[in-house]
Amino acid sequence: MKKILLIDLYPIAIRAYTKLKRTTGGFSTSDGKPTTMVYGFLSTLSKLLKMETFNNVIICSDTIFNFRKNFRPYYKASRGRSNRDSSEWLNLVNSIRGLGFPIVKCNGVEADDIVFSISRNPEYEFFIATNDKDLYQAVAENVSLILANKSKLTLVDKAMVCEEYGVESPSDVAKIKALMGDKSDEIPAIKKGVGLKTAQKLLYSKGIPPENVLQYKKSLGLTQLMFYSSVIPPNIEFNSQNVDGVESLLTSLEIKKLKAKNLCLNHIPT
Repeated sequence: MKKILLIDLYPIAIRAYTKLKRTTGGFSTSDGKPTTMVYGFLSTLSKLLKMETFNNVIICSDTIFNFRKNFRPYYKASRGRSNRDSSEWLNLVNSIRGLGFPIVKCNGVEADDIVFSISRNPEYEFFIATNDKDLYQAVAENVSLILANKSKLTLVDKAMVCEEYGVESPSDVAKIKALMGDKSDEIPAIKKGVGLKTAQKLLYSKGIPPENVLQYKKSLGLTQLMFYSSVIPPNIEFNSQNVDGVESLLTSLEIKKLKAKNLCLNHIPT
C-alpha cells in the first residue's frame, strides 16, 4: 500500500515560525527577503520525510472564507489576524511549489476538511502532519496522525486516540468536542461545565442516543463546526522533483543547514 503524507500547512508553518522568531529573532537573506517561516517549515518537512518512506506528499491549505463562518461569524475570531498575506507566507508558498509538492485548496472549506476527505481513500496509507487534535477524528486503520507539538513529532494511531478521549472510535472525537466546545475556536460547550468526563458519559454511559444529545447544538448549526465536511478536492498533479532544482532553491534562500536530498522523496534514506 502506497504511503502519502498529508500536511496541514498553516498550523505547521506558524508553529515553526513562532518558535524561531522567539528563539532566534528570525532570518532573512542578504537582500532582506524574510525566510524564517520557510526555514522553519522546511526543517519540519525534512524531519517528517525521515519518519517513513512516502510515495507522495500533499500539502493542504485554507482559503480566506470557509462555510463555518455562516454558522458562527465569530468562529476562530480570537486567533487574531492571519499571516497569510505576509511576505513570509508568500515566500513559503513559492518555495513549496519550487520543491514540486502540490498545494491543494478548495473554496469555502478549511485545510482540515481537505485532509479529512483525501484520507478517506482506502487504497492508500495516510499520515497526517498537524498540531491540531481536531484531526483525531480522521484517524482510522489506514490513517495515522503525526502530531507536531513542542519540539517533537509524535505518531498517533487509532488505539492512542481512543485511549486519550475515552471513545470507541476516532470518529466520536468530533461528538465529544461538540459537547465540550472549543474556546480557541469560539465554540461554546453544550452546557456550561461540560468537560471530557461529562461528554463521555453523555455519549456512552447514560444510553442517550448521540443524535438527541446534540439536538441543542443542531438547532444552532454549531455541530457543523466540529465535524469535517466531505469535499471533492481538485485533481492533484504531482510535479517531478529534481535534487539540483531543490539545491538551487535552498541557495536562493541562503539556507545552508538543510540538504536538498532530505527534501526530495526519491532520495530520502530508507
